[in-house]
Amino acid sequence: ILDTDLGAIKKRIEELPWVENADVKRTYFPNTIQIKLYEKNVLALWQNEGKFYPLDMRGEIIDAEYVAHKPILIITGDNAPERINELLEITTQNPELHSRIVAAVLYSGRRWNLIFDSFENGVTIKLPQEHMERAWEKFVKINNQYGLLNRKLTFIDLRYKDKVSVALSGTEDN
Repeated sequence: ILDTDLGAIKKRIEELPWVENADVKRTYFPNTIQIKLYEKNVLALWQNEGKFYPLDMRGEIIDAEYVAHKPILIITGDNAPERINELLEITTQNPELHSRIVAAVLYSGRRWNLIFDSFENGVTIKLPQEHMERAWEKFVKINNQYGLLNRKLTFIDLRYKDKVSVALSGTEDN
């Protein structure tokens, strides 16, 4: 047991896809090696070319099979994994609304659309490329005041600084 390379063991364990990091130490009585694992948490699922990839808390792909046991955010779009933390930093400011986001779509690597409550019948929020945090704050304010997410809307467009556009269910998307 004294010849065992603890650094090499730690390195091999940390190469496993679900391991965030590991503590490896030797105890001399009764000649034991203790290993403590810290598992990666799944932040979201990235949908790319018809496949789903789990992302860790840094937005990095976990190269392993994953079956969701609870509802989890789905993101799509090129570079979405690299940009997800920027979006979540803003949306988690309001946990109640954040928990209702079921999907986030990054368009052209520039701006996000957020889908609330349901893929089929949910409301889509169109955020701008710049000043996303201001648009989110505006959305929170008008949703609190007018209950937008409780109305029969298909989208709320916040891409323009001085106006908000909405579409009612059953009308054409402009």
